[in-house]
Amino acid sequence: MEHTSDQGRVSRRRPVWLIVALATVAIAAAATLVRIGARPPVVPASVPGAVAAADTALAQLKQRYARDRDQKRYAPIIEQAQQQIARYPTHVASHNFLGFVLSEAGRGQEAYDRLATSLNLQPSQPEVHLTAGILASHLKRLSDALEHYRQAVAQDRRMPIYRVHLAMAQLELEHFSQAQRQLDAAMRLDSNLAEAYYGMAELHFKLGDPGQALAQIDKAIQRTPISKRHKQVQYLRRKAWMLRHENRWADALAVLGKLTGQEQEDTAVLDELAACLGKLGRPAEAAALYAVALAADLDNWAFAAKAAQWHLAASDPDAARLYLGTLIQLKPDAPQVVQLQTQLAELPDHY
Repeated sequence: MEHTSDQGRVSRRRPVWLIVALATVAIAAAATLVRIGARPPVVPASVPGAVAAADTALAQLKQRYARDRDQKRYAPIIEQAQQQIARYPTHVASHNFLGFVLSEAGRGQEAYDRLATSLNLQPSQPEVHLTAGILASHLKRLSDALEHYRQAVAQDRRMPIYRVHLAMAQLELEHFSQAQRQLDAAMRLDSNLAEAYYGMAELHFKLGDPGQALAQIDKAIQRTPISKRHKQVQYLRRKAWMLRHENRWADALAVLGKLTGQEQEDTAVLDELAACLGKLGRPAEAAALYAVALAADLDNWAFAAKAAQWHLAASDPDAARLYLGTLIQLKPDAPQVVQLQTQLAELPDHY
């Protein structure tokens, strides 16, 4: 991830204003704009009432978005937000709203660029720096994320979550001592912050102390309220990953067993469960889970390969051949193809 403090930000342009003295001329000009399909005139923030008008227009736009959000109808809202910004180009809240909707729509780079514009207009926005940092992290721009988190911490030193995000970025860069300082400071601000304990777990694991890492992630799980179940699931899965990394497959399976049936239907979780079962000498069950995962994600050639491999391990070559055929259809050049073909060819004739 690359970053300088000015990169990724849209430079401000000075608006050009046309002042019309006579009301009749203004009405005629507006009618002409409508006829030729031009944009409405740009309104600078210095015009009396412009900010209030922009706030009102944005509030109406947010109400429309709230109605359409469940249907994921992002395009009309994005277009209207762009029109709002074209009319009020210095209205920071409108830039932030458009960045949020773009992010919801999965348009991460555009969302980040929009928040960068907002921060260029008004640098002192710690919450926006946090969101921009999260987007930059998803875009694999770690140095950008790091700088946004640093700005968030500098602008509001009382918010421990900003420090946790900064620490996690520092961990990615293996700046371990710096990350620990931020996590320690976050815990001093809020000794019950689950995210800080999760960060400590990651730190200890990277430092080669899995026992302490597991102890810290247990604290994170315990401190996560049920209202944030998605966080609990994230921490439970990470704990299971740590246990699997230590070859504690039965313990990892037990942790994953704490997820609800619906949570276990997630294809990534099915992958984790199947891996544990296979390592515990239960290949038929592992193969069955990979079959379920593939049925839920029909284009996932890796699931087809794993289903074939575990069916073969379970002495079910017919099923293995079936999934090998699926694998060849999905990804004929996958390295598992030759491996499985060789293994099947070497089976005794009675198979």
